[in-house]
Amino acid sequence: MLYCRPELEEERQTLIVASAHNKRQLKEIEDKILYTLSASEGNILENETAIQILDSSKILSDEIAKKQKAFDYIILRLILL
Repeated sequence: MLYCRPELEEERQTLIVASAHNKRQLKEIEDKILYTLSASEGNILENETAIQILDSSKILSDEIAKKQKAFDYIILRLILL
């Protein structure tokens, strides 16, 4: 979609690239969680490393979700301009 103002198109493209990066990061987090769960032996609640990985993954995925929500809002505003 082309906009009348080139700077808006440039901003939209930047947001699309950032959004793709966020999706890639979420996929990496998902893979890390799945690996951690599959590699864990015994009670996962007793595996300190697994708990740390799951905690950090949750924090990072929440941050990415917030960024993505903001990106979606900005892109919508650009479309409506």
